[in-house]
Amino acid sequence: MNLTFSEAFILNSATGKGQIVPSHALDDLYGASLPQLPIVATLEQLTKHISDVANAKGLALPSREALSNARGTWFETLVVASAWNYIINLGITDTLVVQLPNVQRFDFRNLFDQSSQSMLDDLERSLRRHEVDVEMVTSNPDLIVIKSKDMLSRLAPRKIANLSLANQHYLSGFYENLRTKCPWDSIVAGIGLKTSVRPDRRLQLVHEGNILKSTFAHLKMRHWNRDFRFLYVVASSEKFNDADKKALKTAATHTIVNVDATPERSVDELYWLTEFEDVERMLGDVITTINR
Repeated sequence: MNLTFSEAFILNSATGKGQIVPSHALDDLYGASLPQLPIVATLEQLTKHISDVANAKGLALPSREALSNARGTWFETLVVASAWNYIINLGITDTLVVQLPNVQRFDFRNLFDQSSQSMLDDLERSLRRHEVDVEMVTSNPDLIVIKSKDMLSRLAPRKIANLSLANQHYLSGFYENLRTKCPWDSIVAGIGLKTSVRPDRRLQLVHEGNILKSTFAHLKMRHWNRDFRFLYVVASSEKFNDADKKALKTAATHTIVNVDATPERSVDELYWLTEFEDVERMLGDVITTINR
């Protein structure tokens, strides 16, 4: 292709600087077929493509931070597409992995049906009644796992053959089909994705696992269901070091304040994803766990 016409790296007229458009980079390279190289090599291929487009257009190369943000977006898309197809290829009809936007665009709690949303609204109102200013500040997991044969059979998710703009939009916008339709116990797992785990990101992941598990612990109590368990796992394209592993073993807060609760980690498991087969292994483990 003529790289000067690529929209993967464009001139931002407001800043006068080049800007990465991650979705167009994926479309440039994989708009006709899915990546064949391992995940890490695919990320490098995408990174090189951005440099090639910048050079072809005579633009300054993007900053390290901009490339890091783009790699995060690419990693998430590669993982969700692989997980999506893995489930469909196995013929599993009651489970699906769904991508979520950040919480500023959509709060995952809006997926719950009206009954469960009302329960969470009651919880927020009760928090605000106290003199201390308290709110439930949440973040969305990058991916959630839905388990509901009735709901998913009506949506008929289709296999992804490539990473065209249309298919990227299909994956990233599929959550809209689930808005206000999910029974509280149909959201069975969350997956946090990072291309690397810095010390600050460890705390972010622990907080996310904590608040998600506390939310579901509250719904368990309201629904009188002691058996339900929400699973939260974290995956990275870089290997976890010992400090990462130790920090991510942090106990889920709700299990240490209740003497009757079984101790539980905020992050249940860590996965190092360098090959697409690693995504399948992770999903296999998650599905096995939620089906116990």
